[in-house]
Amino acid sequence: VSLTGTGTMPAVSLSTTSLRFDKTAIGQQSGPLSVALTNTGDAVLSISSIAIVSGTYTQTNNCPSNLTSGASCTINVVFAPSSKGNSSGQLSITDNASDSPQMVKLSGIGM
Repeated sequence: VSLTGTGTMPAVSLSTTSLRFDKTAIGQQSGPLSVALTNTGDAVLSISSIAIVSGTYTQTNNCPSNLTSGASCTINVVFAPSSKGNSSGQLSITDNASDSPQMVKLSGIGM
């Protein structure tokens, strides 16, 4: 018996791969900058983690743990510098897409 078939895979598209924040005073927070995450594949995207892995940034999101094909969600990132000068960081999104984790570079200037 011969079998044939077509597999399905989730795929991720990000609206940007970097966020650059305006100069922000130490002890203050910037306004949020957003990244749209879209499941461009033909299977459910299982999101296991959305996290800041370095830098003085925080994130909030409206992403469910399972994102259906064609659906999008938004990740908002805020910069809160703790020292003067350039600050870099990364937002990491871990899921079941083949290119996981997806990374967004973060940069800002504390003043």
